[in-house]
Amino acid sequence: MGSVEDVRKVIQDLVAPDLKSLNVRLDSLEKEIGLKFDAVDSRFKAAETLAALRHETVLNTIAASNSQILNALALDKRMSNLESKQLAGSEQHA
Repeated sequence: MGSVEDVRKVIQDLVAPDLKSLNVRLDSLEKEIGLKFDAVDSRFKAAETLAALRHETVLNTIAASNSQILNALALDKRMSNLESKQLAGSEQHA
């Protein structure tokens, strides 16, 4: 059984350093990929926040424009005038 032990020792002596080297390289690549992923994630979150702010700004602009248009048209006053004229007309007919 000495030869089996010798073969095992030779394989360990030849393969183990390469495995260790590969493991170190793999760990390094995992860290690098993790850092790049974090950078991309940060950029995505920043873009998402910027998009949300722009969306909110657009909504506020639309709301302000809508309010200005309604004020300019004075629809509520016009409707009140029409309703009062209708009521006055219907009372005259009755």
